Amino acid sequence: MAGIEQMQLKFDPQQDRLLLRVNSLDKQQLRFWLTRRIVKRLLPPLLEVLHKASAGEQADARTKAALFEFEQRNIREQVDFSSEFSDDASSLPLGENGLLVETISITSHQNGDVSVKLADHAKTSVTLRLNEKLLHSLFAILRQALAAADWDMPNGAANDITAASESPKNPGLMH
Repeated sequence: MAGIEQMQLKFDPQQDRLLLRVNSLDKQQLRFWLTRRIVKRLLPPLLEVLHKASAGEQADARTKAALFEFEQRNIREQVDFSSEFSDDASSLPLGENGLLVETISITSHQNGDVSVKLADHAKTSVTLRLNEKLLHSLFAILRQALAAADWDMPNGAANDITAASESPKNPGLMH
């Protein structure tokens, strides 16, 4: 897949899932279904990567949250969130229904890019490589989708970000 041209993330109330659609420069469209469980697992590492990109590792939680909000405002001003999502893909490599994501992982690269690997139960996977602008754009649309989903999860407000990024990596089991 060539570079990313457009991303859309929408809540589907009938499925109670988020549908992430990614259009590439070569007119391919990838579709991913994200469940609440997957999004809940995605948020802490995504926020950690975004905080590091915005403020570095040395900043305190309040500074990270303030710089993060500043970056999000910058992205909203720079990126076109008002244009219609284009549905003129020439191919759907993951099919019409897309991929039901069961595992997700994030890898940071030295140049600041981040790879997000999305995989299903059959181990079909796609890795999206996102620069800082695309990463902040993804988080901006994730915030909007979480507000629509009403999943009782942090939507990325400054106080939510601090709480989510400081949550334990391996929570205990509940019976």
